This record gives sequence, structure tokens and C-alpha cells, in this order.
Amino acid sequence: CGFSVITFLTLKTRSGPPFPRKANIYCFGWKEAGAGLRAVLQYKQTLIFCVTYFIASDALATLTNNAFLLKEEMSGEGPEGERTTMVSLHFLFILGVAGAMAGIFLYSGLQWLLGASAKCMLLIQFSVMTLVAIAAVSGGFKSIGYMPIMAPVSLTVGSMQSYFRSIFSLLIPPGKESAMFAFFEITDKGSALVGTAVTFIIHNVFHSYLP
Repeated sequence: CGFSVITFLTLKTRSGPPFPRKANIYCFGWKEAGAGLRAVLQYKQTLIFCVTYFIASDALATLTNNAFLLKEEMSGEGPEGERTTMVSLHFLFILGVAGAMAGIFLYSGLQWLLGASAKCMLLIQFSVMTLVAIAAVSGGFKSIGYMPIMAPVSLTVGSMQSYFRSIFSLLIPPGKESAMFAFFEITDKGSALVGTAVTFIIHNVFHSYLP
């Protein structure tokens, strides 16, 4: 909330076309999103990126949403062996946010040292998340512990989102920024439904969130 106040106080006025007189205020955004979808279908590379982002965003949203469920199910298990309480869950939430902020500076510094492009950094982050997934599926939560598995995720998730938006901005056709970013946000928020459904099915079949 505090960051929003600072943003709106310091944000400069940007001139733009007036709102269309005959447009419906409730339908205009959806029409813009539809225009964005039609524009995406005309550009192959942008379409491939949006599909990739849909899958990756769904994976990130599912992982972050289920992190506390995994921790609660591991209560008293694994190398840490501590019981899960509301205090510990709130502490993990704060630690996760702090890790995401630290990860932005970490990956920015790494990019500066390597002289790498945003695309290269995104591939590095995909590699990190792939190793985390392999470790988790191999029983890492029980053998290594929750914190060592989730620490790379916390450091990567914030920076990964910024790299996604940075690359997408380079793929937008001139003059279609509004429609394309409207479609981009729908892709982001809509993807969370898929992971939630998969999590629901897995838990009902196997009665566990742990792999």
C-alpha cells in the first residue's frame, strides 16, 4: 500500500487519446484484450512467448500457493523436525518476500557480471527451477528439508517475473501496447486456475501434497 501511494504521488501525467465516447466502460477492457489476442496470433514469436509464460506463470503461482500447504504437511517431519505454527508460517511468508526482493538484486548483479541478456537470465532461472523440481520429486523435502529446497525458489520468483515483463515489452508491436499488456495480465492471472485444479486432483487421489 505504501509503495502505491509513493507511485501515484510521483507518477507524471501521460498524455494519451481520450476514452471513446461510444465505448462501454465495462466492455472496453475486454475488447482491448480480444484485440491483443488477435494481435498475438499474428506474431509467431510473441505467441510462443505467451504460451511459455502461461505455463511458467501457472507453475510459479501453484508452487508459491502450495508452499505453506507443503510446510504444514511436513510438520514434524524431515531434517528440521519442527512443528508448524501460525507464527512460523507468517515468518516464512515474510522470509519469502524478503528473499524475492534480495533475488532481484542478486540476479541483476549476476547479469551485470556475465553481461548476459534478459533472455539468457531467464534460461538460467528456468534451469534453477528445473533443478528444484528434480530435487523435490526425488524426495528432497524429506531428505534435504523444506528450507534448502524452497530457498532458490524464493530468490528466483520475483526476478523471473520482472524478466518476463521485460522480454514481453520487446515483443509488442508498436501501437498495441495497451491491448497486449491487457492480454498479458489475463494470461498471468488465468493460468493460476490450471495449477489449482491439478493440485485439487492430486491431493484427492493421493491424499498428499508431497511428491
